[in-house]
Parts: sequence; structure tokens; C-alpha cells
Amino acid sequence: MSEAARLESIIEEIRQLTPAGRRRLLRYLRVAGLLEREELLTDRNRLRVAPALGLPRAAPTPNNKAGRSEPHSRATSRTPGRGRDNGERTQISGRVVIGAPPSGEEQLDPHFMAPLPGQAPERPIVIRLNMPSTVTAVTTTGSYVFEWPGSTPQIVQVRFAEAVPTEYATYETLSAALDTLVKRLSDGGIDPGTARLDVHCPSDEFIDQLTGEEPISAPGLRARRDHVDALLDQIGEWRLMRTRA
Repeated sequence: MSEAARLESIIEEIRQLTPAGRRRLLRYLRVAGLLEREELLTDRNRLRVAPALGLPRAAPTPNNKAGRSEPHSRATSRTPGRGRDNGERTQISGRVVIGAPPSGEEQLDPHFMAPLPGQAPERPIVIRLNMPSTVTAVTTTGSYVFEWPGSTPQIVQVRFAEAVPTEYATYETLSAALDTLVKRLSDGGIDPGTARLDVHCPSDEFIDQLTGEEPISAPGLRARRDHVDALLDQIGEWRLMRTRA
């Protein structure tokens, strides 16, 4: 069988999948690294190509990016629900940027070249999730490190309005990080679909749930997973990796 015939056979098999099945297949391909990123001409030999781009494009107005912030506004407008399996999101009571990671972290590349206006960084943006912790009987906090290529990494602490289980808090923390990322891209006139993202996760179980390899029985946890999926679907290329000890 020729390669063209094999491809046609594969496409026909994909057509038979349900929409949910196609989304799961796409996640598998992304995690396995089988989806190659399409490289733009301006990503190569940037100094030689950039002068030929002509006039810089105008910065987008806030109105034309309103749709990008919908997941964030939808998440924060709900009231906190004590029944965590009813699909209600947990309200975030505050976010605090603590600062940069301790000394000893990898130094920023002094030769790093910032992307052209309206373009995502060539290097992947990185989100490093930490395991949430219960501070008091009624308060849970999560945290993540946000690394934008060429900028100093930031540690962000997310405080929840109530005490929530670790699994739920992990999803909510990742949702908060992805909301921030999509908003930053959109505010900079960058299409999130052109960005690359590496998410370092605190457990293999969490990765298996996100990729669909491990089923989720609790409706509330599934709702949070689906919300994270919807945010990841806005990113052009993303990978899930186990956080190193």
C-alpha cells in the first residue's frame, strides 16, 4: 500500500471518531511529540528577513480580543460551591506574585532575541506547577512558576476562597496560569495559536488525567479537566512533562 493510500485510510478512520475521540487523539499526538510545529519564514534568519516585512502592524484594540478572556471571566464569576462534584468552579480569592525563584536557577540567555511584535516567542513558554497546600482548615493555596522566554521567571501564589482537595486545587491553579498566559498573549496582539507551551506537572496521575489515559469519575473534577482542555486548545503547541524532583 502506498503512503497516500495509507494516509487516506487513516483519515477515514479519524472521520469515524466522535468529536471527543478526535480531541483525545490530538492530545495523544501532542504529548507524544508527533505534531511538528510549522515554522514561519520570519522564525529563520530573523535579522535578514525582518527588514523586509514593511510597516509594523498597528496594535490591536482591546475590543477585538474580548473573546479570549471569556474562560477567565466565566471562571471567576461563579460563586464558590461547597459541593465540589457538582461542576462548580472554586472561586479564587487572590493571586500574589511572590518574586523570582531562588538563586541557583538557570541564568537568562544574554543573547536572547525578543520576538517581533505580534509574534510568540520562538522558545516554549513554561509553566511549572507546584503541589497545592492547605494553609488552614478553610484555606488552600496553589502556586506555579511562570517563565516567559527572555524575562525573569515569576512565582505566583493562588489563594482559594475555601479549602479544596489537592486534585481540584491543582486543576484550578493550572487554569489560573493558562488564563494569565492567554491574556498576556492576546494583550500583546499575539495569536495564542502560534505559541508553544511546556507544562511541568507535579504528578504522573495528573498528566494521565489530562491526556485521557486515566478516567475521571467525579463530575466536578471532569468539569475542571474540560476547562483546562479548552484553554490548552487555544495554544498552538503544548507538552505535558513530569516535574523533576
